[in-house]
Amino acid sequence: MAEANDDFGVVCRRVEEALGRSGGPLRWGRYPDADIMCVYGPNASPLHRARHGLDHIEEMSYTAAEHHPYYRLLNGIAEAARVVLDGWDGTIGPEDADRLRWSLSSVSDALDRMRADG
Repeated sequence: MAEANDDFGVVCRRVEEALGRSGGPLRWGRYPDADIMCVYGPNASPLHRARHGLDHIEEMSYTAAEHHPYYRLLNGIAEAARVVLDGWDGTIGPEDADRLRWSLSSVSDALDRMRADG
């Protein structure tokens, strides 16, 4: 099966070969269907990776047109996930809990609207 972008595939293979020769504790992931390759250093914990991935989701949520039917849904879910990830190694205090409630009520409202627009 040919990759979506042959140039991207060539670059990824070269990077993977170089990373394999590095002998260091590096990991990488490749998503050829989206022309994405990620390289993770030794300190890239699952929490760091989740926060980084959420950055991309938030960016999409912020740049999506507000009239898109899923805008409010994605935005509320992203906000709730941010509160949870920011408190992951500590606590979720009262102000954070309020932000979480607000985000989840926004998600609930968006779902109700989607059902009504049906």
